[in-house]
Amino acid sequence: MNAQEIIDAALVRHRDGALDDAVTLYRQALEISGGHPAAANLLAVALDEQGKGDDARAILGEALDGVPREESEGFEPALNLARLFLRDGDFDAAIDPLSRAATLEPRSRAGETEARGLLFQVALRLGRVDLAETAASALLADTNGTQLCARAIDMAAKDAPAIARAMVALAVLEKPLEPAFLVLYGNILSDTENGGGTGHWFRRALVIAPGFAVAENNLANILAVSSDPEPSRRRYRHAVVSGAPYADAEANLARLLTGQGDVLAAERHARRAIEIDPAGAGHREAMGLLALAKGDFPNAIRHFTCAVLLDPGHPSVWSNLGGAIKPSGDAARTLAALRRAVTVAPALVEAHRNIGVQRADLADMAGARSAYQAALALTPEDTGLAFKAAMTFNTLPADDDEIDAIRAAIAQDLTALRAAGGEIGDPMAEVGLPNFYLAYHGRNDRDIQTLIAQTYLALCPGLAWTAPHCGTVPDAKSDGKIKIGFFSVFLHEHSIRYIAEGVIQTLDRDLFEVTVFGTQAEADISVFGDASTTSQYVRIPNRLEPARGIIAEAGLDILVYCDIGMEPLSYYLGFARLAPVQCVLQGHPVTTGIPNIDYFISSAWQEPEDYRDHYTEACVRLSDIAFHYLQEPTAMPGTRAGFTLPDDKRLYFCPQTLFKFHPDFDAMLAGILRRDPDGLVLLLRDRSGYCSWQLRDRLNAALGEDARRVVWLDRMPRERFYTLMTLSDVILDTPYFSGGNTTIQSLALGLPTVTFASPHVRGRITMGWMRILETMDLIAGDADAYADIAVSVARDKAFRESVLTRLRVNAPKLFRRDGVTREHERFFIAALAAAEAGRAKLDWGPKGSAA
Repeated sequence: MNAQEIIDAALVRHRDGALDDAVTLYRQALEISGGHPAAANLLAVALDEQGKGDDARAILGEALDGVPREESEGFEPALNLARLFLRDGDFDAAIDPLSRAATLEPRSRAGETEARGLLFQVALRLGRVDLAETAASALLADTNGTQLCARAIDMAAKDAPAIARAMVALAVLEKPLEPAFLVLYGNILSDTENGGGTGHWFRRALVIAPGFAVAENNLANILAVSSDPEPSRRRYRHAVVSGAPYADAEANLARLLTGQGDVLAAERHARRAIEIDPAGAGHREAMGLLALAKGDFPNAIRHFTCAVLLDPGHPSVWSNLGGAIKPSGDAARTLAALRRAVTVAPALVEAHRNIGVQRADLADMAGARSAYQAALALTPEDTGLAFKAAMTFNTLPADDDEIDAIRAAIAQDLTALRAAGGEIGDPMAEVGLPNFYLAYHGRNDRDIQTLIAQTYLALCPGLAWTAPHCGTVPDAKSDGKIKIGFFSVFLHEHSIRYIAEGVIQTLDRDLFEVTVFGTQAEADISVFGDASTTSQYVRIPNRLEPARGIIAEAGLDILVYCDIGMEPLSYYLGFARLAPVQCVLQGHPVTTGIPNIDYFISSAWQEPEDYRDHYTEACVRLSDIAFHYLQEPTAMPGTRAGFTLPDDKRLYFCPQTLFKFHPDFDAMLAGILRRDPDGLVLLLRDRSGYCSWQLRDRLNAALGEDARRVVWLDRMPRERFYTLMTLSDVILDTPYFSGGNTTIQSLALGLPTVTFASPHVRGRITMGWMRILETMDLIAGDADAYADIAVSVARDKAFRESVLTRLRVNAPKLFRRDGVTREHERFFIAALAAAEAGRAKLDWGPKGSAA
């Protein structure tokens, strides 16, 4: 018998399971043929089945040595030898036979790609670019291999970008007219430092294959980051109508339209994406983003939750889910979703940033700063994020040394930011943080507020935008009225509403045309009262550029900010010149540091002698208090038992928010408790509990055993809050930053309130009311006096009765002080006249302007 006849006989015995007989026959055929590769391959298979893998490898190696590498007869032995090595985990040994098999693999059927596929897998496993190129070359040599090569490149892109780049570069070189490879090349370049040329490859693909949907979609993705959305929208539309249904383009178009506010069209495309591909997590995400834009947070949560169930590894969906949960106040779920996002994608900057925002909302400033620093480590060039991190600090410092360290660090960080020469395009989006907490440090804030404002202007010069009408000679007014606007985002049930509504409602409509600007729906605005028919409300978006444009279009003569520094929009708007005269009320009673804010409206009854040193604005010292309050509070009767408080103790209630608790206040509380062994101090927990925990630790250290007489209560509805105040013996005002709305409520209810003569107006607001009430003896000059007055009010019956009598008689005088509005009117008229005449800003004091 010849070799082939012996092989055929051996195969019969092999199939019958007679391995020993088959091995003997295969050896005979191998000897007769002089090393026939087919005989060697079959012998190796039989030996391996006998458990003799080493012998099988040796036989295959010898057979391959006798066959030229380009001969097709070497394919099966090479592939089997590679299989043996791979089975044993010896990837390096498998490389040579596998590379040989890949180049010899038959191309007759598209499915016959085992060798090429295995070589690609080994390349991924070992990170070998050269092997991947060999696999790609083998695939590209096959007329059916284009799609397979594209799949391999796509597979490598996520975990082995270097391999993907090498393979796609080779593919483009070998098949320059294949649009799929051009698109892949563009995709891979977008993830590299050379991503600026990405669009070129998508455009090349479209020249070769006009209407190629993937290229249209990807090019639209690039164009979407530009300031002009129209080219991107046009490309997405081409993608969705170019041929077969394309869910990704539908979803991307929905995202773009959502950002433009075209929610009806966006919803149509988002639903279409889901119809085409119900299992696409990104398509559900597009629907969730649309729900977010509409303020429909429950539906946003539903869509994002569906998306993460479809793809738990989709990081942006987890991040967006956290954003959708956040408005509900469920901080634990919000943080859980955001943490999941950074677990899935540690480099997802937006998730780290959002964790920082959530932590800041919880008053966990250390956690917020840490999250911002993690984001900065990923994007060190992000100037806005660096600014945000610099302005994030502990809101309940332990002592004066920590306050000094915080302020020194801010100055150092901002100076470094200016020196670095970075830029901020949209401070609302990139920073979005007012300088709110600095005001509670008890320091003169003029210099640090000036530094912050100057830094913003250096990094974002466009903030100092000027409305067109402010640079022209004013037209004669046909009706003679001054166009005055008031702005705040807090004109609903908020303390700012109460300080502003009196002036807004009672301004003389024969002299002033009044417009109120805010971000709430008109139905939620409650500052007009009976003046609503002669005032108008303009709702503006919570975005800087469009908000600025809308206010500018009103052509105001005077713009009055009810507050600056409590939230971002008012602060950033203040940098622009939107009216010839721009003022700020005492909503947040501290200088803004902003050059385009002309006047800070205050009261001579509240300002210290050195007031000029505290402002970058001209300080308007009205001859009365600066607020025209309208609403007098009323309290329902109640009992201490209803609050689980004892009847036989004296209650000293400080109802202020905890970030107002300067470290110096600790000594005042200690003095009260030390002087009154039967006294209890009542404090309100913050909503998150974080500040309560911080302050409790600080007070434990400051008060010692007396800390046990500090009673912590949950926050409560307003009616119940008023009742609790009436059940207290003394209301404690915080030093350095007085109570505002809360304190006038306590005084109006006839409750003795002790305050401190602080060095700046924000700590002297109560003092103006004390003058009206004729209770100046409730103003302390130092910590000991504060404790003495508080305990005297609680324990000295004669003194207490004297105070209560004066409160009962004078409390009504706190409200409806029309003279306050009349003086505002005189000032507004004079300030506008000075601005139109090109004169210096007014020095307005109790007797009018000294200028």
